[in-house]
Amino acid sequence: MTIYDKKKKYEGMTFYKRPKDTRYYLYLPRVNAGTLMIYDIICDFYNSELGYSFPSQDRLALESGMGRDTVGNHIKKLFDCGLIVIQKEKRSRLYNKYRYVPQMPLNKEELFRKYPKAHKKYEEAKMKVDDRYAEIETITNSNDLRF
Repeated sequence: MTIYDKKKKYEGMTFYKRPKDTRYYLYLPRVNAGTLMIYDIICDFYNSELGYSFPSQDRLALESGMGRDTVGNHIKKLFDCGLIVIQKEKRSRLYNKYRYVPQMPLNKEELFRKYPKAHKKYEEAKMKVDDRYAEIETITNSNDLRF
């Protein structure tokens, strides 16, 4: 197994590029890692010349390993929290009539200002982590070491 180094280039491999602030969307109701995976795949399928992404829900299900209904629920969540805009092809005879335009996420401060409940949930989680490590003492003298 090879150690992954984010600064190194790997021949023959491609990677998703996601803005780091999407991690704070996990504090929104019903948004989870699967939701962000669908966002990643929609972003990966984005065609900058056309200005949208157009994978079908079946394709998103295939690429993510999720069921089609689960993908549809994640798409709704992405739309509700503003991470995608959905366009509908009016005269399409194609099976896939929806197009997705991925949006840049709000930064942490903007997101928490817009969704105060998410901010509260984040602060509660942060307090739990802070409490867990409050008892940690930094050793400043080697005489205090006990092996």
